[in-house]
Amino acid sequence: MATVKKRLSTKTKRILQKYIMLFFANLILAFSTVIFYDPFSIVAGGVSGIAFIFDYFSGGNLLDVYVYGITSILIIVSFFTLGKKVTVRSLFSTLLYPVLLTVVYRIPGLNSIGQYFVKIDGINLVENISQIGELGYGGVYLVNYLICAIFGGLLCGLSVAIAFSVGGTTGGIDILVLVFKKYIKKFNESFFTFILDGSIIVIGIGVFTLKNSDNPYYLATSCFNILSALICSITIEVVYIMKSNDINCEIITNKWKELNDYFINVLERGTTIYDVKGGYKLEDRKVVKMIINKKEYEKVKEKIEEVDPEAFVTFTPTKKVIGLGFTRENPFE
Repeated sequence: MATVKKRLSTKTKRILQKYIMLFFANLILAFSTVIFYDPFSIVAGGVSGIAFIFDYFSGGNLLDVYVYGITSILIIVSFFTLGKKVTVRSLFSTLLYPVLLTVVYRIPGLNSIGQYFVKIDGINLVENISQIGELGYGGVYLVNYLICAIFGGLLCGLSVAIAFSVGGTTGGIDILVLVFKKYIKKFNESFFTFILDGSIIVIGIGVFTLKNSDNPYYLATSCFNILSALICSITIEVVYIMKSNDINCEIITNKWKELNDYFINVLERGTTIYDVKGGYKLEDRKVVKMIINKKEYEKVKEKIEEVDPEAFVTFTPTKKVIGLGFTRENPFE
């Protein structure tokens, strides 16, 4: 009985920690969007990038409304294509981000912080873009734009890395990635995400360039948008992925059949099973060994704790994996 209570307590604590981390990840993302991206309507991909494009056409001040609309559409798409279970699992971050964005975007004081970057001596640099060169504020405009692009990208990347580290996401565009992954077997998630965000950036640059044909700085600011997206990706790489993307997992357990079935049929990971003998009690045991992606780490850990809390488990970062499912195509498909 005590073991069951301890197991439930550990599981509850782990779930609570996960959702607290997801809350802060989405709060950081909302903060970076409002404080750094919104003043110059920087389009660096994602749901906020699409929302900035629509918001620009409508005259502004409706950014959070468009984010709500886009996420609602994504949730509906997820429900009908990925199913109820996947949709519910991603619902927390998908709905939390728009709510936190509204809080930061609508509360006086918070939403005005970003205005320090665009208002100099009472002049709004964005609204007077064609005259700021004559007024001598061209350099200030470019420097402030660059600062927002850099810090927006850093915070955006940090928020995504935090979400990934607890086995979650920040919702939004990730849903489209999962939809395509379901219907396309040989699908590269990173490449598709790059194409999707890249397309949003290119469209954003095109829209703002056409609407501001008198902007003498459009080439530089377009480069800053791209730079911000690159900084976001690099931050994710440094904070999360470069720590090792693949993990060698070895589990010594008596309940190897149930775990092996989960790894093969649910995670779709190949396993190796071999016999071992414990050195202390000289008991025969089984070892289940497999290589997993870092994004699967939390799922695997939770499943092991659920099936066999007494299992002896080691997770070892791997530098490089060469083999079927990692660097080689399946010859049987």
